[in-house]
Amino acid sequence: MEDLCFWSIGDGPYAAMLQALVNSFHQVGMENDFHVLSDRPIKGAKTHLIQTFDKTRFQYKMDFLMNQIRHLPYRYFVYMDADSYFTRKVFNLLDLVSDTPMHIFLETNLLSPQLKRNWWGPCSVAEYVRLMRDKGITHEKIYNVNGGFFILEKEVIPTVYSLMHDFWDYGLQNKYAFSDEPPLAYAMHKLTKETEKHLLVNHLQTWAVDWRGVFSNLVPFSTWWNSIDFFTLESTPACPAIIHAIQSKKALQSLGESLWKNKD
Repeated sequence: MEDLCFWSIGDGPYAAMLQALVNSFHQVGMENDFHVLSDRPIKGAKTHLIQTFDKTRFQYKMDFLMNQIRHLPYRYFVYMDADSYFTRKVFNLLDLVSDTPMHIFLETNLLSPQLKRNWWGPCSVAEYVRLMRDKGITHEKIYNVNGGFFILEKEVIPTVYSLMHDFWDYGLQNKYAFSDEPPLAYAMHKLTKETEKHLLVNHLQTWAVDWRGVFSNLVPFSTWWNSIDFFTLESTPACPAIIHAIQSKKALQSLGESLWKNKD
């Protein structure tokens, strides 16, 4: 059994973004296996062809992981959204799971008095914190997450799947239709005692999300920029090897399509 593989999902226009992601993975010298679920073959990846799937609340990530990906012969599975991009080679990712079978970057302490935003998705921050407390989260600080990057050990996947669906269901009982992010945050808090190691602010040379559009309509590249905390608006210098380039979708799609044309 190998240590880890990377995996992602993308159909339609996201398949082209996925091609750009996989191409960047190889360009920077990454050598692990990269598995993708897509409606067309992705060059440089081990493609698992899929049909149209239900994208409601992003539950498909965990459904594919639980029913297909976890049966592959790897100990750890590194997920990233299709609109991600490598700017440098990444080393020592497994250090992030040395103390826990799950890793997702913890972003903002939502109990901080410095918050400038009071809502996360369909509910207020206060309501999210209440739901977390209701479900047994006793950490002094409670964090939000971004669902575009996480690592799971094979043996913990059924547990995380169950925890996430439990929180999804509890949200619906309270009339909140959550995306995958609050349930991912819930599972991470459940499985992690020491949160400091997983704080995003300590890992901005590994991964960051460009929600402000530093690379808007551009293919990302390696450079220093200011990562702005979504809730506090605090600025921290960042030069991430992997960028969740949510404002670069069109550029990544165009790049992926051009790679297909060159292949043909």
